[in-house]
This record gives sequence, structure tokens and C-alpha cells, in this order.
Amino acid sequence: LEFYNGVDWRQFTVSGASGRGIWGGGATPTYQTMQDFITISSLGNAQYFGELTVARGFLRAVASSVRGVTGGGEGSPARTDTMEYFTIQSSGQASDFGNLTAARGMLGSTSSSTRGVWGGGEENSPTGNVNKIEYIEISTIGNAVDFGDLTVTRKQPHSGLVNSPTRGTFAGGASIDSVIDVINIATKGNSTKFGDLSEARKGLAGCSNSTRGVFICGEAKAGPVTNTLDYITIASDGNASDFGDAASSRYVINGGVSNGTRGVWSGGATALNLIEYINFSTLGDSMDFGDLALGRRGASGCSNSHGGLGGY
Repeated sequence: LEFYNGVDWRQFTVSGASGRGIWGGGATPTYQTMQDFITISSLGNAQYFGELTVARGFLRAVASSVRGVTGGGEGSPARTDTMEYFTIQSSGQASDFGNLTAARGMLGSTSSSTRGVWGGGEENSPTGNVNKIEYIEISTIGNAVDFGDLTVTRKQPHSGLVNSPTRGTFAGGASIDSVIDVINIATKGNSTKFGDLSEARKGLAGCSNSTRGVFICGEAKAGPVTNTLDYITIASDGNASDFGDAASSRYVINGGVSNGTRGVWSGGATALNLIEYINFSTLGDSMDFGDLALGRRGASGCSNSHGGLGGY
């Protein structure tokens, strides 16, 4: 549902949601427990939020309008199956949620307002990339359960939430891959092919409002790190189209955060402190937002007003 404010079209927001984005964990290159946050609708530097209980990078997060949940990651000395949760609106320490079906890092994530889903990644035993998808109910505490399989076995699919209230996507990967998969979040089952990225790459990040998903940067198949921004319309399958250029070429970017109008990304190899944003409704290059409280790469990202939340 949208309204016209005399300048542009805006989406109604869930009552009580502040538009807060949170990044947690990551590598600097040492693994981190720190979480920091921004108010997505305003510009400025990130501020301290709290700590995860387990230091790790290349983890991924899901969120409702109330709660964020991190899952998996690369730790020391090995990958982890840890899931932790926190209340997005109130700063503080994360608490134990449960466990993924296996320890794995470099996975992707997507969520609706009630259900969080992780897909792909690399596991410890047997070591290797996987195509598994698993899910949780965000409002409850417990272990993840099987959802289905991706069309492609891969790690480093997009890190961030690209989804509508009903559909979620996983894009790219370390194979190096261009495939975009789509799932119906409310119903378990295997993913189907949505289309292809404009450029095959790994270590990219994504975020969305309820209709448009945008993917940023990554390492391309030929080897160079890119500043590509491309986008999809989530409701209709098809290939990604050019959106603009990112401020800096980089990969293993922290997960994206978003509200109904703005998508924001941070960090990544070669630009650990950078925060930049785009407006979903207009094509164009990203713009400077501020700096992270702790510069890093491979951190999780989530918000209480991303594209999968009902009403956004």
C-alpha cells in the first residue's frame, strides 16, 4: 500500500517499526562479536548496539519487525551452527536461539515478517558447499529445520535480505555464479530459477523493499572486484538489470539493511568503514551515508523494516 506525499510515492510502514538497521560480527580480519546500528531514514555514522555471544564472520541474519536472528558463520577455530537473537529496537547483548542443522559459513538469508530462511554455504563435515535451505519461526526459540534445496550448490550467495512479503531470493555465489533462485517463504520446498544477475559474481550483498531487490558489488568471474549495482522486480521472474554504480569496488560486503524507500550497505574488503545507500524508486549510483563504528567485512545485516515485512 502506497501514498503520494506531494513529491514521490511512499510505502506505509508497520506500526512501531523505527527503520533501524543492525550489522553484527564480521572480520577485521580477526572475528568480531560487536554489533552496531543506524537509523536508515537519516544519514550519519553507525553507533554501538551490543555484542554477539560468539565471535564470527560470514554469518547471515533474518528479522521480523521486532527481532533479529543471526545464523552460522566462520569462527575460530571452525565454522559454527550458532543462532542468536536480539530485540532490534533495544540495544543489548544477543541471546541463544538454537542451532542450524549443521555448522556452516558463507551462507545466504532471506525472511518474511514471521519466518527466517538460510540457504547455501560451506559446511565442516563433510567439508564442501551445500544446496540446503533451512528455516525458523522468528518469534520462537529453537533449532532450524529443513526447508528444501537450492537449484545450485554454492557458498557466498548474496548476503542480505532480498524479498517481498511472500518471495525470497538467493543470488550469485562462489562457483562463480549468476543464478538467482526464488522460494515462496510461507511454503516449504525447493527453490526454482528466477533468472540471472547482470554479471556472474560472488561476495555480493543485497537488500529490498517489498517490490524491488538490488544487488551490490562482488567479485566477478574474470577476477576483478566490481562496483556493479543491478536490480530485479521480485514479483516477476527475469534477469537483473543495471541500476547504477557503487561508490567503491569491493566484495564480501556486510549484509544489506533497508526500509520501504532506502537500501543501505556497509564494509567489505578494500572499504571496511564505508556505508552507502540507494533509493529504491530511482535508478542511479549509490551515495555516502557515513561510517561504521567498527570497519569490517562479512558481517550480518538486518532491519526491522526490510522488504519481507508485511506492509512494506
